Amino acid sequence: MKRKISIPYVDWRDGRPRFKPGARLRSLGFVSQDLRHPESGRIPPAKLSPGTKNSGAWFQPGEAMDWSTAFAKRIDALQNKASVEKAEDAPAKRKNRRARPAPATAPKGTYPLSRLNEDWQRSDEFHDLAEKSRRDYASKMRAIEQDAPDVWASEIDALDRQIIKAIYKRARATRGNAMARSMIRILSSAITWGLDEGKFKIVEVNPALRLKMKSLDPRVRFASRFELETLVSAADMVGRPDMGDSFIAAVWSGQRQGDRLALEFKSKLKTRLVCKQSKTGAIVNMPIAPEFERRRTAAAARRLAAGIVSNHLILFEKTWRPFQQDTYRHYFSEIRKIAAFGLWKLKDGTLRCPVNERFKHLNHVTAGPVPAPNQGTCLVEPSRSLADFQEMDFRDTAVTWLALSGATVPEICAVTGHSVQSATQVLRHYLAMHPDMADSAISKMVTWYEKDGETEIGF
Repeated sequence: MKRKISIPYVDWRDGRPRFKPGARLRSLGFVSQDLRHPESGRIPPAKLSPGTKNSGAWFQPGEAMDWSTAFAKRIDALQNKASVEKAEDAPAKRKNRRARPAPATAPKGTYPLSRLNEDWQRSDEFHDLAEKSRRDYASKMRAIEQDAPDVWASEIDALDRQIIKAIYKRARATRGNAMARSMIRILSSAITWGLDEGKFKIVEVNPALRLKMKSLDPRVRFASRFELETLVSAADMVGRPDMGDSFIAAVWSGQRQGDRLALEFKSKLKTRLVCKQSKTGAIVNMPIAPEFERRRTAAAARRLAAGIVSNHLILFEKTWRPFQQDTYRHYFSEIRKIAAFGLWKLKDGTLRCPVNERFKHLNHVTAGPVPAPNQGTCLVEPSRSLADFQEMDFRDTAVTWLALSGATVPEICAVTGHSVQSATQVLRHYLAMHPDMADSAISKMVTWYEKDGETEIGF
């Protein structure tokens, strides 16, 4: 059942807003009118004067709410003026008394979506989020502002499922389903916060909940051994071994990017990796694998040569400080491109990658065609499959490799910090495709069968 939108001074007829004054307002000279824009174009709703007969587009719910708020202020002004005039006409004997001020009539409060966003982002709950999450949430709200400026300026109480579904559909058509879902999810979080804080009252529950948006196709992606080696080699060849260290740490620890970049070793536990994850609060404690240790030893030698002392697992060796998220993201993007398209060293020592776009951060790498065999040497063989690889895929690679090695789900969770449910979900998407799992399963079944495995237990 479609919910009727309730806005003061606004009457709805076939989904169109009208002003229909009661007896008191008619006595003040107000007459009925349609809430519409002029044919010449759209106007701010507050500019629609009483009695104006327009024939343009009808006001949207948010615009009707804005008009209602402005009209309430107009009524308050008229009432205050009438009170002043009445006091001036009072008998002279009352003038000698100390005038009692007329009670102030507070204008009806306005609380548009834009203000909710500002209040939410100033709240303690918002600042308790990780920095990366705060930036992501803010960007999603900016996208809503860009896609639906009329809704952004409208009252929260005027929102309903139809309006929010329209925002989703528009974003899905222009920005893609993943972005559209994220925008609505963040909007829902903001509305829930506002409801909990009593910032406004919506007749129904949060209208952004359970919107029946199209589900995302599961992302099925983990790195092969060759792909990981290619990424690490590309990082090393362009002089960014710190990025290669991060790639190895990602797969051999299963930790998220933010946790890896912030991780510091404790003096008493230098042979183990202990990490409290920022997103879930899960604490992991694992031994450092040999492959991981080799990279750490090489990094320690570079720090010693530069006179740097730091307990951070990974440092940006251009500044010898921890990576900033944006810096890391830019370097990862360019290294992935080199890994996908290959890297050559020309006779004059120039590094070249066969792409059209120039490298902004790895600016010592030039873009250009593949050199002739006698003009250069290939340093990194191209792996085109890496073109769609994302940094977050390292974590799923860790889960998959652990499972392929025979680790159980609880053992995997002890390393990566996944919940049992999320680890199982990852494995369901990845391992069903992998032939090694099928080979292992059939091998176990053959062994059981050849040992005359029993099927009639208890009979």
